[in-house]
Amino acid sequence: MNDESLNAPLLRDFLSQLYPQKSVNYIGEGWHSITFETCNTIIRFPKHEFPKQGIENFITEVDICNKLRNHLFFEVPAPVIIHDEVTYVCHQIIPGVVKKDGTVIEQSNELLQDYSKALYQIHSFSDISGIRPLVEPSTILDFDTLRYKLTSTFSISMANKICDYYQSIIQDVSSDKVLLHGDFKVDNIIEDDEGRLKGVIDWCNSGIGEREKEFVFLFNELSFEDFTQLLEYYKFYSGITISIKRVIDLAFVRLVNRYGSIANNEKTTVELKKMVSELLKTT
Repeated sequence: MNDESLNAPLLRDFLSQLYPQKSVNYIGEGWHSITFETCNTIIRFPKHEFPKQGIENFITEVDICNKLRNHLFFEVPAPVIIHDEVTYVCHQIIPGVVKKDGTVIEQSNELLQDYSKALYQIHSFSDISGIRPLVEPSTILDFDTLRYKLTSTFSISMANKICDYYQSIIQDVSSDKVLLHGDFKVDNIIEDDEGRLKGVIDWCNSGIGEREKEFVFLFNELSFEDFTQLLEYYKFYSGITISIKRVIDLAFVRLVNRYGSIANNEKTTVELKKMVSELLKTT
């Protein structure tokens, strides 16, 4: 979601007044926030469509980063919430290299090991009192609306199959709940000049949830060979075998959620068609 939303220019003007002698750069948007950069600082505002959710996410990010800092082998931001004419969160930039998502990326074995070790440390963190559980899709999704929307792309029988398969996935929730970053993907990972993991940013989607959820983004971004190698390294550090089938199913859930939301676009529809043809042909 990199196209500027309607209130992005207003927020840029607000920052320009705060930093009149500095350039303000638009970075991009997520589901709940808009990101800018100025004075070596990342500044994020809640989107006007989701002000309450955006601010709750910022509070979560500050809490979790404060808990994790100095307990990991990599850097995390030190975000601060500012209440001014608008509420926003800001933190100093962690210097390094950030790769962009959207394509399958080949990673070195050393970096895959770093990913695995980072995830193991996050998932093993024990001071999780007061950290929110991640919201399960079944509590927020209207299946009748979803089913109707699916019929604009699929036949009625296939729309029913998709909904039935979706429900079977979310009902089969693992009891293995851990702290999750919630958005562990390449454009939230900072590398150093030698291509090793230096920092992880954007913790606003963090919470307690099913371990396999953490691997959904990397499944989509890494080659299958690299992804399976990542899981082997994770097993080495944690002693836990991640189910690739469960990760694929959760990737399907995420795609259906996106299709059923206001964030749906042509790319999502194409990806869902492909995944439906691969998954439901054998179910």
